[in-house]
Amino acid sequence: MRTSQYPFAIIAALAVSAAPALAAETLAYRAEAGRVTEYRVTTKARGQQVSLGERRPINVEAEYEVREEVLSTDPEGNARLRVTGRTVSVKDPTRAFGGPRLDLPPVELRLSPRGEILGAGAITPEGAPGMRENAIAALLAQSLPVIMPSGPVEAGMKWEWVKGEATQTNHLVETTGENPRVARIASSARAPVVFEERSEALGMTAHLTGLETQVSTLDLALDSGVTLRHKGNLVMETKTKVRMESAEGPRTFQIEMHLRVEFDSRLVKLDGKPV
Repeated sequence: MRTSQYPFAIIAALAVSAAPALAAETLAYRAEAGRVTEYRVTTKARGQQVSLGERRPINVEAEYEVREEVLSTDPEGNARLRVTGRTVSVKDPTRAFGGPRLDLPPVELRLSPRGEILGAGAITPEGAPGMRENAIAALLAQSLPVIMPSGPVEAGMKWEWVKGEATQTNHLVETTGENPRVARIASSARAPVVFEERSEALGMTAHLTGLETQVSTLDLALDSGVTLRHKGNLVMETKTKVRMESAEGPRTFQIEMHLRVEFDSRLVKLDGKPV
């Protein structure tokens, strides 16, 4: 009998109306000129590098202090950041990176409130930036920050971000706490990596292409828009074609690298105060 369906429909409607409404949240990175955040970053990199027929293992564990200073913001909320990094400790038994120090030279980043990287460049107090500084700035410009949604979202909702061949699928897992209120976001990202660098002094040209994929979780303070923690895994597959000029003529070779990096970045200080 068709009339028997209506009591179930009424009960279902009452159940839905009685359920608590989920609050929609606006997720964004918020920047204030002069604000300084300091992070403790731990990384474990495993992989291999192949060059000139030689296969070398990569096994590096490192800990850094990364400092981000907001230089300025514009009316749209875009921010100019000065980013520097200092090595706290490093274990590199395979000597994959050629030495005990892996400090990050000063880099200026421009970020949108959604986390999109609008530009990056090396900062050098004296003279033009070198090959290493330019390479690090170029790689940071193609890194994989978690991109926020374009509008309010509720817990459980997903959003996608696409720019060229770069893609991200993210979702708001939950919001917790009161002071601060924290949004936990799960992210899966994939993007090509490409840059070319020349050094006239060394007579060298390097052209890198590859792919990076990242799966991570980010905790965002909802009221301040500050990242509290970002933890995950990054996989990079790259090929670098190198051309070197010499008196005997040009020499070319290729470096292939497969790298898997576990990372954990935690906020430890906000404007000089421990968190």
